[in-house]
Amino acid sequence: LPPVTQMFAILFPWSLDYRLLMLAAIAQALLAGAGGVVLVRGVDAWLGGRHGWPARAVRLGRAGVRLIAVTWVILVTWAMTVFMTYPADAVNGFSADDAAAMAWLRANAAPGSLVANDTYADAGIWIPFKAGLPIVLPRILLTNDGMQRTVMLENIAQLNEVPEARAEACALDVMYVYRGAKNSSWQERVFPLLEDLRASPDLQEVFSSGEAVVFRTRLKCVS
Repeated sequence: LPPVTQMFAILFPWSLDYRLLMLAAIAQALLAGAGGVVLVRGVDAWLGGRHGWPARAVRLGRAGVRLIAVTWVILVTWAMTVFMTYPADAVNGFSADDAAAMAWLRANAAPGSLVANDTYADAGIWIPFKAGLPIVLPRILLTNDGMQRTVMLENIAQLNEVPEARAEACALDVMYVYRGAKNSSWQERVFPLLEDLRASPDLQEVFSSGEAVVFRTRLKCVS
């Protein structure tokens, strides 16, 4: 429906499903905190009205208030964890296999080697932080050639066959191609299937751990 589409666009990216769950978790935490305060104050006021109680009963009452407060904190923490599990799984594209690939890049790639990443679809976006290397398409690109770089990434398995892709890859001196193990549910891949990357004559597989694979480019640049 047009009104729904317009509202989605106005609220983007907070209209995405996992973002809505984050908002729900925040609201749940605030309500739980407010509810805890009201509950403790109510019990404390109830106990305060029992001036004629024996000292032992008063001590038991105070212990009960503390027990309620601790139990409330435990329940709130558990609920928050449950609420955040799904959105965290939806956006997290980093795995143990990716960590192994990043470690290989850090240990074997020459400093400054440019890595072609699959946009924001997998753990490749973390290469600058985990492996200390630059990537073709970071989250924030300080130049105006983002579209041209996307064309190169879309033809990453046939760099030498597509003139525009080869020219951009050679201009940037792309040394490696990284294909992450896990695809984030909120971003579609630009790279082709892993089988197609492995079959490409323009790429040489140099490391793999599970579904995380590092390729070295075989560019035929014209000087």
